[in-house]
Amino acid sequence: MQKSYISANQYELLKAQQESELTDLLRRVDNLEREVEQRFLAEIERLRNSLQKLKRRLNDNLRLLEQERAAGRRAQEALCVGYIQGDNVEEAAKIYRALNGTYDIARLTNDTYQVDGNTVSALVAFFEALREDAQKFGTISGYEVLYSHLERNNQLDRERSRIIFHSLVGLEHFYTGPVDIARVQVLRVKMIDRLQSFVGKTK
Repeated sequence: MQKSYISANQYELLKAQQESELTDLLRRVDNLEREVEQRFLAEIERLRNSLQKLKRRLNDNLRLLEQERAAGRRAQEALCVGYIQGDNVEEAAKIYRALNGTYDIARLTNDTYQVDGNTVSALVAFFEALREDAQKFGTISGYEVLYSHLERNNQLDRERSRIIFHSLVGLEHFYTGPVDIARVQVLRVKMIDRLQSFVGKTK
C-alpha cells in the first residue's frame, strides 16, 4: 500500500491558506469587537448625555425650590421684625420658633433696632419670650447687640438700663454652656454699673 505524502510546496501552500483564513477570521472578529465596542460606547455616551441633562434639570429645579424657600424665609423674617416693632411679641416669637434658628438672633436685633431706640422694650420682651430656649437661640447675643447699639448711640438711659438689667436677672439658669453663662453675667454687671451711674442724678 502506497502512502501519499504532500510536498514541501503543498505544505507551504496549505499553511499559507490556513494562516490566511485564520488572519481573515481574526480580522473579522476584531472588526466585530470594534463594532460592538463602538455601539456600546455610543450607548454609554447617549446615557451619559441623558444623565447630564437630567442632572441639569434637577439642579435647576432644586435652585428654584431653594429660591422660593429663601424668599419665604425672608418674608417670615420681615414679618417677625414687623411684629416686634409693632409690639406683637407673642406672634413674633411663634414665627421665630418656626424658623428654627435659621434667623440668627443677632441679625434679627440689627434688623429690628431703630435709631430712636424705641424698640428696646419690645426687643427685650421678645428675648424673654424665648427665655425657655435661650441656649438654643442664643438670646444673649441679641442682648449684647442691643446693648452695643444703645451704648454707641448714647441711648442707655435709666429706664432702658433698668429694663435690660431686670431681663438679664436669672437668665444664666437657662444656659448650660459656661461661656454663655459668663456672657450673661458680664453684661449684667455692665448694666449694674450703668444703673449705679444714675444714682444721685435726676431722671
